[in-house]
Amino acid sequence: MTATLDNTWGSIYLGVVLSAMFFGITNVQSYNYFLRYPRDWMVYKISVGALWILDCLHLALSMHLGYYYLVTRFGDVLAFNFVIWSQKAQITVNVIIIVGVQSLYALRVWKLAAGYNQRLIPCLVILSIVAGYAVGFNLAALTWKEDSFLTIYKISWAINTSFAVSTAGDIAIAAAMVYYLLKGRSNFASTNSKLASLIQYSLGSGIATSACSMTALVAVTSCFNRP
Repeated sequence: MTATLDNTWGSIYLGVVLSAMFFGITNVQSYNYFLRYPRDWMVYKISVGALWILDCLHLALSMHLGYYYLVTRFGDVLAFNFVIWSQKAQITVNVIIIVGVQSLYALRVWKLAAGYNQRLIPCLVILSIVAGYAVGFNLAALTWKEDSFLTIYKISWAINTSFAVSTAGDIAIAAAMVYYLLKGRSNFASTNSKLASLIQYSLGSGIATSACSMTALVAVTSCFNRP
């Protein structure tokens, strides 16, 4: 792929800006969670706090690599031949965040299924999460071995597989949650109304995360296949 200002400096700038925007959303969601659910299960509270810290670290790494390429090495086209350490660390942190969030959702699916004495669907969801762990940390390990963007195509299969498995995991989680929420419908209108809201949330979050992963997969694939 031919290097241009748009797909080098431009993409880094947009990436840093979007990271800052999403970190702001994370702050609001984390604040609302701790404010509204002070008595929630301690595992969830610790997990939310840990994910907030990881997201903060992710933004810091994004800002570092952005400053390095856009300020420190500004105008140096050869700088893009080398993968800076913060970019490798960012990928590792991103993998941890993704599998961490999916693990929390898988735990919710397991708890929902417990009321129906069913384990097949939760086990399938857990298998998709385990696959995400495997391909995600494999990608992170391979990334640390690459020092040049000129040879990054060697691990394109790992990048594509990681996005594909992440998308599959999001879809599996959303489908499982909707399935069990539908099974929980009753003859009470108020209960069904709350379940409908939960179903909409599950579908919305599942579609949103799957769409992001799919978009990234298409973008990366087209990038590697472009002359």
